[in-house]
Amino acid sequence: MKPISFLLLLVLLGSCNYNYWQGKTLEEEGRIEEANIEYHRALVVDPSDDDYQDAYSRTAVKTAEDLLERYRNFLYLGNFKIAYDRLQKARALHPDHPGINAELQKWTHVLIVGKLEMSFTSLKNQLPLADRMNLQVHLNGPNPNETLIAEVHPQNQTFAVEDQIYNANIQLLMSYSLNAVGVQLVKEQPKSTQFLRFVDFKRPLISKVDGGLDYLEPDASSEDRTRYRIADQLAVQAFSASLNDPFVVPDKGGEYAAVMAKDKVLIKAKDIAFLPQMLYLNQKDHRMLLDFGVITIEQKRVGGLWSYKKNYVERREYLSDIQKNLLLVPYFFYREGAYPFVRG
Repeated sequence: MKPISFLLLLVLLGSCNYNYWQGKTLEEEGRIEEANIEYHRALVVDPSDDDYQDAYSRTAVKTAEDLLERYRNFLYLGNFKIAYDRLQKARALHPDHPGINAELQKWTHVLIVGKLEMSFTSLKNQLPLADRMNLQVHLNGPNPNETLIAEVHPQNQTFAVEDQIYNANIQLLMSYSLNAVGVQLVKEQPKSTQFLRFVDFKRPLISKVDGGLDYLEPDASSEDRTRYRIADQLAVQAFSASLNDPFVVPDKGGEYAAVMAKDKVLIKAKDIAFLPQMLYLNQKDHRMLLDFGVITIEQKRVGGLWSYKKNYVERREYLSDIQKNLLLVPYFFYREGAYPFVRG
């Protein structure tokens, strides 16, 4: 009888889809999210099956509610990255949920971009042996418990990293700064990673934020303003005076204050090269762009200290390279204005 029973089981599973059967078992055990995954797999195989559709929709609603509750818990604990991830997953399962969509409106998306240039005699014997090396720029943001990591593109030396801020205000954008520039060393056997810092800023302390920014008013020419300009006249004026700034060794854990002075951001510090060059606001779409410009780091002699400076490139062609990533294109529009960071 065993061969016959096994054959009957195969026929049963073939007729009702193994994933659907597995989903029913998981749902009966109260493992709703896992059941939803199995129902989705069954639905992919046969999208027209009403039972599969009903099972998927039923568990999708329950899973979305559970994810929303977990989102709130992570938000309360200050785990913003995980919280936002749970909210996105909840929305994918229940796009019309009013509570989920209301929460999404509270998040602002920030893109941090720039370009890294290096000047050195030789790195021979300065780096430990590794199977893979990744040049990285580490950045500080509003969350003191997180460091943003941007990989440097091996061909064009650009970097870009996204961040999300909950209940953002303009003052929070003043918290973005360079943390470190260095190389990630990866070993496969045994598996390990190490970040070797060339230039180390730690987390500069922002002591005060004052003032406010003027926003462009909508008018007949506002459509032109929404289009991102590679060369901004404001930036030309703001940075031309700093072209001859010397290379400096960073002051670890320095301090600065920011004054938002209508059409620009004035920074009170002896050095401002660890901060962005330009801020572009598109608050209507909850998107901001921070351009850190061209960061050049230099080691004059083998084994010596690394220093850095900011270079102003008038047309900033590196931004065109970053825009080749179609997912990032929406950031390259602004509505309210473009504001340079200048020494004040």
